[in-house]
Amino acid sequence: MNRVSQAIELFDQHRYSEALSEIEAAKKEGVVSFDLYLYQGRILQKMSQYGPAINSYTRAMEIDPNDSRPENEIQLIKNILSITNNFYYENPYTDMELIDKL
Repeated sequence: MNRVSQAIELFDQHRYSEALSEIEAAKKEGVVSFDLYLYQGRILQKMSQYGPAINSYTRAMEIDPNDSRPENEIQLIKNILSITNNFYYENPYTDMELIDKL
């Protein structure tokens, strides 16, 4: 079994750190493939490393521009970040009844 296949198997088992190590080892061996970058993006996304995940998905799109999966994953990350940012910027002092009870 090659390193990318091993990484995919580890990913499916939710063993993200080990899967990422396999991906990095494959890259050091000179492997360049759509699946390598797609799964690197997925692993990084699961680890909440959204910027590097987007970079990996972008690289996958360069390798195979006809496959829509990386673009869909990037959109998912944008949605996650949009929701997260909304929570960060909510004003906690807008409900005066709650404040009065403190």
